[in-house]
Amino acid sequence: MKKPIYIIFLILFLVGAPLFFFMALNTSVSLKYETEFGECISQVSGIDLCLQHDIFMALTYLSSLFLLLFLIFHKKLIKTKKTVNISDLNRSFDELKFQFEKGLTIEGHKNGTRYFGLEKVKEWKSKFGYVFNIHGNDHFIKNKPHFHFDHKEKGVSCKMSFDGEIFESNGKNEIDKKVLKELRYFLSMDRTQEIIVSKWNEKNPKLKYKIKASTQHRL
Repeated sequence: MKKPIYIIFLILFLVGAPLFFFMALNTSVSLKYETEFGECISQVSGIDLCLQHDIFMALTYLSSLFLLLFLIFHKKLIKTKKTVNISDLNRSFDELKFQFEKGLTIEGHKNGTRYFGLEKVKEWKSKFGYVFNIHGNDHFIKNKPHFHFDHKEKGVSCKMSFDGEIFESNGKNEIDKKVLKELRYFLSMDRTQEIIVSKWNEKNPKLKYKIKASTQHRL
């Protein structure tokens, strides 16, 4: 449930538990003064005070139970919208390319081989300068969504399909063939498709695109 709804229910249970308990106590007092010993019907109002007392106690227990459950399982009850950041693509491709620059091949990566180097833990910064971007209120090209793939220093600026087809190349230079091969491999991964399609749908809700069936790999 959404957080505001969760808070409303939490307040209701928080207020309800002591309120119903107070009403149960008040009914107990009425039982003492408004009925004969062993009787339940009020001589003043004609209400079955025993039943009323049981109802208020049951509501007290229920409110207390739900309050406890809401407090314990609040993380599971509150729906948090996952934000997809396009920088995740930049970082993931950058890290994959770093593996290839260390001599790892695409075939080796497919087979699970990884390069591990000892580096200082620090905030990530792009090593190779390739940038993904998806614009809002955009349009399909050849009936397909697209992303922008740029490298300012190398004069690369392209519009590409989610499977790596180059629609337009507006930069001074073309994408290096080796980089293009690595990029298409990167785009074949399920995790890449999840991020890029989610970002497209977020920015272009009128042109929603469904994730294709599982391809080959996961990041």
